Amino acid sequence: PGTEQPRAGETECVPCGVGYFASAAGQALCEECTAGRSTAGRQGRAQCLPCEPGQHAATPGTARCSACPRGSFSPSEGALHCTNCTASMTTNEIGSRDASQCACPPGQRVTRHGCIPCDEGM
Repeated sequence: PGTEQPRAGETECVPCGVGYFASAAGQALCEECTAGRSTAGRQGRAQCLPCEPGQHAATPGTARCSACPRGSFSPSEGALHCTNCTASMTTNEIGSRDASQCACPPGQRVTRHGCIPCDEGM
């Protein structure tokens, strides 16, 4: 597992490249990781790993999952895309895992219509 033998008649196998895997021994070619999964930057993998919550991988063959950018989140494993926070809310950090991490930027407060500037003295 984790190797391929692409040339007929050769006996030496080579590790699967980053973003590819081989789950069985003796495979002729490695398979590309599906979207939402990666090889975590390693070669020679027997399987692709799902992106962790707070990460995403939109394209197949991804070497590493990417952290959700500020203003978005991903609550589950294997996400293809991150979900944007509602209205004008954002997150304090990249890699947010839950909608509860979305908040108004400093100096603003939340209303039912989104974030608005705070009143003076607040």
